[in-house]
Amino acid sequence: MNKITFIVILVCITVVTCFQVPNVTVEVRGEDEGCKAFKQSFPDSKRVVQEIVLRVIDLLYKNRDQAPDKGTVKVIVRPMDGVAYTANNEINFSSTYIAKVIPSGRVKEEMLGVLTHEMTHVFQYNVQVPGGLIEGIADFIRLRAGLAAPHWKKEHGGKWDAGYQKTAMFLDFVDKKRPELVRDMNYSFRLRYQDSIWKKLTGKDVNANFDEYQKSF
Repeated sequence: MNKITFIVILVCITVVTCFQVPNVTVEVRGEDEGCKAFKQSFPDSKRVVQEIVLRVIDLLYKNRDQAPDKGTVKVIVRPMDGVAYTANNEINFSSTYIAKVIPSGRVKEEMLGVLTHEMTHVFQYNVQVPGGLIEGIADFIRLRAGLAAPHWKKEHGGKWDAGYQKTAMFLDFVDKKRPELVRDMNYSFRLRYQDSIWKKLTGKDVNANFDEYQKSF
């Protein structure tokens, strides 16, 4: 083996071993209709969650080794108010909400969408990032994963950092004009958010970008 071949192999090993797929656990704590729907839709739920982890990482980062190291990720499905929330590496998903979605015929798609949104919170950088932008990026990743909810649509007016799908649609518009924008922004947030990031990456401040988005309707 010559020196160049050895170096190439060493680099490949380094890249592969930098990102470690976290240990995934899934707990279904209940026997209500939502819990049953989750188990029926995802009999191999651990594998499904692992696939969501990798999909989120690939949409959120240029290289997997840029992602923060998470040793474990836990998903808990249980009866509770709301839809879902994430605390550190733990996602709590409401089986009460899942049960409400069953009549729509899209329960599996909606569960995948919600889990993708919440998994983004596990892996995104968010040092001093506005809350609306944090939620907007999570819905942007859900959108790019092909899991947008049917009611999502572009809306004229409002604020760029309104959050969720409103901000996601704005980010999608700008990211298509300046590819890799969201990935680059997110990676910069490991340090902290600054308004100047918009001009640095797009040549325009955030308000100018949002005005352009509004004029596109």
